[in-house]
Amino acid sequence: MQRYILDANIIFQFFAGTPSVKRYFLNRDEKVINVINLSEFAFHYARKFGVKASGVRVNYLLTFVKPVEVDRELAETAYKIRVKYNLSLGDSFLVATADKMGGIIVTSDHEVAERVSGEYRVDLVPLSKT
Repeated sequence: MQRYILDANIIFQFFAGTPSVKRYFLNRDEKVINVINLSEFAFHYARKFGVKASGVRVNYLLTFVKPVEVDRELAETAYKIRVKYNLSLGDSFLVATADKMGGIIVTSDHEVAERVSGEYRVDLVPLSKT
C-alpha cells in the first residue's frame, strides 16, 4: 500500500475532475495532507467559491484524506527544508510531511519536483487545462 502526501494543487485538480489525479484518490492507498496545505486549499477555494463552499469541500475531503497536524518537530523540519531548497512555506510543510511520514509527494508544482526529487519520491501531475 502506498502513502500519498497531497499538495493543495492536487486537491484543486481532484475537485475539478482532472482524470490524471483520480488514481491517487480512487484506491485504498493512504492519503494525507498537512493542515498548512489544507488551509492553503481552503483559502484559495473560498476566494473563488465562497467560505461555505470551501468548508463543504474540506469536510468531504477529510472523510478519506488524513489530516496531519503541525507539531514542533514538523515545524523544525519545515524551516530546514525551506532554507535548503528555497521553497514557499506551504511547499516546505509538504516536503516536511513526506520527510516525517514517508510516502510519495503528489504535486503539480514543477519547482517542488525539480528541487526535492533527488531526496524524496515525487509524482509530478500536469495541471489541467480546464
